[in-house]
Amino acid sequence: MEILFLGTGAGQGVPVIGCHCRHCNVASTDNKSRRLRTLLIVRDGKTTILIDAGPDTRTQILEYDVREIHLVLVTHEHPDHVLGLSEFYYWDKGLSSGTRLCAPMSLLKRLQHLYRPATDVNKLRLFPAPPHKPFREGAFLVVPLRVPHTATSYGYVFTNRGKRLVYLGDCAHLGKDWIHKNGRYLVASDCMVISTPFYAKKTLDHTSVKEAIKLGQRLGIRKTILCHINHYNKTHTELEEAVKGKAVIAYDGMRVGL
Repeated sequence: MEILFLGTGAGQGVPVIGCHCRHCNVASTDNKSRRLRTLLIVRDGKTTILIDAGPDTRTQILEYDVREIHLVLVTHEHPDHVLGLSEFYYWDKGLSSGTRLCAPMSLLKRLQHLYRPATDVNKLRLFPAPPHKPFREGAFLVVPLRVPHTATSYGYVFTNRGKRLVYLGDCAHLGKDWIHKNGRYLVASDCMVISTPFYAKKTLDHTSVKEAIKLGQRLGIRKTILCHINHYNKTHTELEEAVKGKAVIAYDGMRVGL
């Protein structure tokens, strides 16, 4: 199983249009601090899964020469995660033929309403996946998990040939109750990719870098990867120094094999 990070930035991307903060200035010359909106590919030799489809999707797909997508998994309906679904209307049939758009039913209905052109022409075939109900895509076993956020949001757990990957997009702090309910899907996983826009700031809708590291340690995750970084967070080099090897800081174009 391979993870390809096509983008690792939060909603504004880095640098932010019109911003001249120190982080944005660093990102103008430091490629690892320069971030398109978060977009991931998870794949093995036969199956390619796209996680979310933000506003940079077309650029990212072309940049990394993605030739086929079998499944699109959506975490939630915020624009930086779904605006790129409209691109499927224009994509060549060879890329999107038979592609399934997957999310729990309540979210799927919203997406069908918002991006009807892509679904009406069958570039994206709707595939409802209820929380905690495993389903298969090729050699992948996928389990959706509900996570707390300002919108109805989901994480996904992937198992492929004995390896397990956890993906947690935008989510608030995951406390004892959530871990008690969902921990069995995550404990001792090989890798967890988690959204961390801020370094230590406590918010009602996002997990911080410090909280994510503690979560990974509590669950016995072998490798915690941080992504969805915004310009309020530290630069790439500063983050690497701050986490002291307790987590990996994702950057655009990074590949991880499991």
